[in-house]
Amino acid sequence: MADCTIGFGKDATGGKYGAIYPVTDPSDDPANPKPGTLRYGAIQKEPFWIIFDKDMVKVEIADGPCITIQGVSHAIINGISIHDCKPAKPGLVRSTPDHVGHHLGSDGDACH
Repeated sequence: MADCTIGFGKDATGGKYGAIYPVTDPSDDPANPKPGTLRYGAIQKEPFWIIFDKDMVKVEIADGPCITIQGVSHAIINGISIHDCKPAKPGLVRSTPDHVGHHLGSDGDACH
């Protein structure tokens, strides 16, 4: 996929040179994400090619604050549906394996 990009994102490499990280667990804990979750893969410092386990054929992020992407570069997101997003209250969110910080919340946009 990284070799097929065009337009604005044509130079994005995503996790092309990183290990494959399969998401196998649909749960989410913002402050202490478990291995196997999308959040755990997304906060790692090394590049990953994040894929979804074979039984996760229709991946939806919905009915909550949805998704925030910050402090990263070369991210490619494909194959997810984001809908029915809601504002979220402030709280603690892990942004790297060794940092948990206060997040101001979200305004209900699908992707920040």
